[in-house]
Amino acid sequence: MCSQRFYVPVGIERYYYVFGKPIKTIPEMYHDKAAIAATYTEIRSGVEGCIQYGLENRERDPYKQLLPRLIHETTRGTQAPTFDPRGTQAPTSDDARAAS
Repeated sequence: MCSQRFYVPVGIERYYYVFGKPIKTIPEMYHDKAAIAATYTEIRSGVEGCIQYGLENRERDPYKQLLPRLIHETTRGTQAPTFDPRGTQAPTSDDARAAS
């Protein structure tokens, strides 16, 4: 008989990544403190918006936990679905500014 115990990991969730729109910069703006401050604000609000978007969608993901995901993928032979970040636009920095 095997004396080893079998442990089921608890709390293993998916990793969620959401990328915002690219921020274009030009060398001339590096000498303009107002342009730097505006770009910083845009980047910060964009990152905060993407994080919030990912967190909200993670809470709605029925397969975020390992066991339901494994059951789905084993019985159906396909990857368990998740939200499509390309299908629903992540908030932009303009959306974040309008909300605050």
